[in-house]
Amino acid sequence: LMLALLKYDMPVSIEDGTPVEHSGSWIACVSSNTEGATGAVRQILYKDEVMRLVIKDFFYFCDHINALADVRDAEDRTALSLAANGPRAVIYEYLYLCGRY
Repeated sequence: LMLALLKYDMPVSIEDGTPVEHSGSWIACVSSNTEGATGAVRQILYKDEVMRLVIKDFFYFCDHINALADVRDAEDRTALSLAANGPRAVIYEYLYLCGRY
């Protein structure tokens, strides 16, 4: 369910990572410490070029991990600072790969 919500409510554009209007599903997902939320974050970020060629609507946001980590909630807190342990670990995997830390 969480993955389906994210697919239609990401806070950044898949094309270039610019902020877009959203309903807060990314923040809700990363702040949840469930296996479902952690799996959804992993799937949203996972980059698989072959799947992208085979499945027309396959998408991934790993190229925009910095923008996703910096998404703010209504109280101006970042997604990274609100992230629960499971989703935070996944986010850090991608941040490290992108050379942020």
